[in-house]
Amino acid sequence: VIFDDESLVGQMVPNTVEVGGNMDENKVKVDVPELAINKVSDKEVYDVNETGHYTVEVTETKEDLTAMNVVIRDSIEDKGAAIVEGSIKLADADGNDLTEQVEITSDGTSYQINTGMNLAYGEKFVVTYDVTYTSESANATVRNVAQATADNLVIII
Repeated sequence: VIFDDESLVGQMVPNTVEVGGNMDENKVKVDVPELAINKVSDKEVYDVNETGHYTVEVTETKEDLTAMNVVIRDSIEDKGAAIVEGSIKLADADGNDLTEQVEITSDGTSYQINTGMNLAYGEKFVVTYDVTYTSESANATVRNVAQATADNLVIII
């Protein structure tokens, strides 16, 4: 059974079956996976023309659940920094390179990785990439925001 009504998340839903005039019912709890993101850089402060090295880990944190078709996005929100072309890589928790198996798009200040893969409880994807800082970023804070989604996640606003 696939539940596609977001209002059912966290609810106990009756699941009824009838065979040969006999009926049986039990209740199931509708739950969705949860993705956690941990993002780190090799330094806190960079000089102009320096390259920063970033690591983004995306982990499924709900036991017995799987995030389906995970998509990872990251965006530099301010001027003065650019993603180094060809530096975006994806691996699994064991370090196996998955880069050639996924679709990566980038416009120089953001990227999107369509993994086409699922993450079960405790599994993770590891993204690494490099960013160069230009004179426009001198004495400024450059915001860099990552997010992950999946086909079966519910985002409640």
